[in-house]
Amino acid sequence: MVRKYKRNIGVRRYRDYTDENLEEALQKVTVNEYSLRKAASEYGIPFGTLYNKYKGLHVRKVGHPTIFSAQEEQNLVKCAAVCGDWGYPLSKEDMCFLQKIILIIKAEPSLI
Repeated sequence: MVRKYKRNIGVRRYRDYTDENLEEALQKVTVNEYSLRKAASEYGIPFGTLYNKYKGLHVRKVGHPTIFSAQEEQNLVKCAAVCGDWGYPLSKEDMCFLQKIILIIKAEPSLI
């Protein structure tokens, strides 16, 4: 059985706050109840992190950007499930060909 690791808050200095605390601190800053510095010290969130979230900086996802959007990936999964329901499960090569066709259509929409 696979374990789902969950780090305890306070063990390391990196990200010692929850998403709920971050959202609550941002909400109090936006209604001018707290300053950025006071909210950072009250909630234990680094000032730079709170400032970047407040100003909307560094909002992209961490890591390499994906080729397909989340909706396109969901459509690929649905397509594979439908083919499996029809009695023709897709192999790895079939999925690669399907992805290649989608990429070609995205690059040259006039080919449709």
